[in-house]
Amino acid sequence: MRLMVLCCALLVSNIVLAEYAVIVHPSNQSSLSTLDIRRIYLAKVKQFPDGEMIQAIDRPEGTDIRGAFVQFFLHTDEQRLRAYLARLLFTGKVILPKIVSSDEDVVNAVANNPRTIAFVESGFVDPQRVRVVATF
Repeated sequence: MRLMVLCCALLVSNIVLAEYAVIVHPSNQSSLSTLDIRRIYLAKVKQFPDGEMIQAIDRPEGTDIRGAFVQFFLHTDEQRLRAYLARLLFTGKVILPKIVSSDEDVVNAVANNPRTIAFVESGFVDPQRVRVVATF
């Protein structure tokens, strides 16, 4: 009996909403996998699958949300990511994502530009203004 209760508790705990969400403009109907998001934020892809140019929004270095994003999607840490992006920037092959501090400002930026992709705390998602493409 205890084993059954424990199994049910573990199952229910996985159903809880994710803490963070990757969002795009609602008109952007692109289906994005975890690998797609990784490639976007590593500057390996510059267009959404529909051909629209991407404007990625990043969060300030050292914040919990950015640390979680970097670990979950990019499989690295912030120091290595900084070094990687610095090399790309030096070669002139990349324009770094715009840094936006607050979740509200991120949602506003995405809601006002169909070419943006960003990540926010799940509680700030407004389905009327943005579309969730992934959670973490």
